[in-house]
Formats: sequence, structure tokens, C-alpha cells
Amino acid sequence: TSVGGIHASIAFARFKKLKTGLFIVSGGNIASIITNTEQDILLDAKNKRFKLFNYKSDIEYTNALKKILPYEPLQIHFDKSKKKIGMVVSTNDSIVPTKNQIELKEKWNSVILSSSWLGHTATVIKTWLFNSSTIIDFFR
Repeated sequence: TSVGGIHASIAFARFKKLKTGLFIVSGGNIASIITNTEQDILLDAKNKRFKLFNYKSDIEYTNALKKILPYEPLQIHFDKSKKKIGMVVSTNDSIVPTKNQIELKEKWNSVILSSSWLGHTATVIKTWLFNSSTIIDFFR
């Protein structure tokens, strides 16, 4: 889920032994997520980095992040035909922006098990409260 989902998507793409993955409000293009999120801690870090490194634009910041991030789920090539991939997407997300969730879904040709317009945190809570049987069935 969320940051854990981003970490899990990296592991899922890198390790052949992992055959089934479900990613809840996770996304691809990590540098873009860090740049465009409205999460308070990352916004604060972004503002401090802009001052410290004298970045002039979000594009410049995103490109700098891409250079230092060791893994990007969208760039890790793996045989998707041998994996079962599902996602839960928030269509109104500003923490892991919806566009990044859709980007990962399309790149990986994932099945959307559920979607919600409720926003990031509410989608996570809604998923666990009301879609747990769908999640369990997905892993069977």
C-alpha cells in the first residue's frame, strides 16, 4: 500500500520468485511521485531541496531525483506473462498521484480489482474494510 506498494512493486519486478502481486494506491515513475505529491513531509523536503540545491523547476528536480533513485518499477523489465498483477487505484489521489497509478497499471497491464474516487487514505481504508474477500480471492 502506498509507499510500501512502491517498494513492493520494485521487488515484484526484480525478483522472479514473486509470482502474484497486488498494489494498492501504488504508482510508477517514483521521481514524478516525489515531485508532485501533496504529502506534507515530501512537500517540506522538496521545498528544502529547492533552496539547498537551487532548483528552478519541477522538471529540474524530477530529473535530479531520477539520477539518484536506484530502481524504477517502470524501467525494470520482467516477463509479465508469468506473473499475476492486480491493483487498487484511487482516481482522486494527490499523495500517489492518480496519473502515476495509471502509468504503472498500463505499463504492467495490471487488472484493476477496485477503484475509488475517495482519495488516497480513504481508498486504502475502504479496500481493507470492504474488499478483503476480493483480495483473498485474487491470491488463491
